[in-house]
Amino acid sequence: MFITTSGFTAHAIDFAKSIEGIVLVDGTRLVNLMMDHEVGVTSRLLKIPALDRNYFDEE
Repeated sequence: MFITTSGFTAHAIDFAKSIEGIVLVDGTRLVNLMMDHEVGVTSRLLKIPALDRNYFDEE
């Protein structure tokens, strides 16, 4: 397994595909794995209020 916080070159990706057992993890995949497995990150719900314009309509 090779991990980078950035990305891999096309040559590195092609090489990894030609060798069985090599796994490349780039920055995006690393962040997604960390969030999926809650490793080094915490989750919280964020409530974002939205204005209900129908409530304020004058008739």
